[in-house]
Amino acid sequence: MIETINIPELVSLVTARSLAKNHGFASLITLPDGNAKLGADTRYFNAGITLAQGNLSGHEVCHGRGACFKFGDVNPCLGNWGRSEGDTGRILNSRIGRTRCLFESPEDFDRILRAELLKVDRMADRRGVPVAFRPNVLSDYPWHRSRFSWIFEAFPEWQFYGYTKIRATYSAFLRGELPENYHLTFSFSENVPDSYLVDVLERGGTVAVPFATKTVRGFPARFLGFPVREGVSSDLRFLDEGGTVIGLTAKAPRAKAARSAFLDVVTRSGFFVSPTDSRCSGAYQC
Repeated sequence: MIETINIPELVSLVTARSLAKNHGFASLITLPDGNAKLGADTRYFNAGITLAQGNLSGHEVCHGRGACFKFGDVNPCLGNWGRSEGDTGRILNSRIGRTRCLFESPEDFDRILRAELLKVDRMADRRGVPVAFRPNVLSDYPWHRSRFSWIFEAFPEWQFYGYTKIRATYSAFLRGELPENYHLTFSFSENVPDSYLVDVLERGGTVAVPFATKTVRGFPARFLGFPVREGVSSDLRFLDEGGTVIGLTAKAPRAKAARSAFLDVVTRSGFFVSPTDSRCSGAYQC
């Protein structure tokens, strides 16, 4: 059941920026030009919230994580690559500041969030496109059952979306227990049995699977007997057809030394699925 929370008082954007600065970050929301995946599809004004993944902030925001976060001495999480690679601390410190604000100063987080969401709404209106909002860019926080659940009712015309590794959350989504404008894709994990993935797909859900290949050309045609569609060119997962597997590529770091260790993780962790895995065979039976 979604908790009923009053929408916080409206503060000016100037006040919101001041509050954010006090908590160690410049802005709460990541705009389309701040993340390559968010900005890849211009049919929507695609924005989101980028928290510090895992428990890097001292607060766990990825309760279903497995080898995607840590495998040996290598951390293959997407939060470490792209703009974050070679980060001197500025990007990570901003993410940590946002996450600590969420847990430790929720009243301030509420005020900043509302002011910045209204800014997003105005920006999308000027561009003449609808808003797609991903509240968990790197995290798996349960927004729908938090004190911040007001966002779904405050912006009913927006399409909220995300990925989750938490089976209870995704099962609730399939039962229609989440807000109507919140779409979720289940994220593959080496810790989840194939039988659950098959059940999700048979019930019309979608499953994102990272394959051990650098390009979409390396994707298998099927996984667990279900068709594979590429999910690299666009992040708008709510447009995917139910009952399909969404193929993602392994995002290797640019640095040569780090890439070698990363590719070893791709091979050994079980988080990345080889296109030659028996589950990719058309004759595979779970």
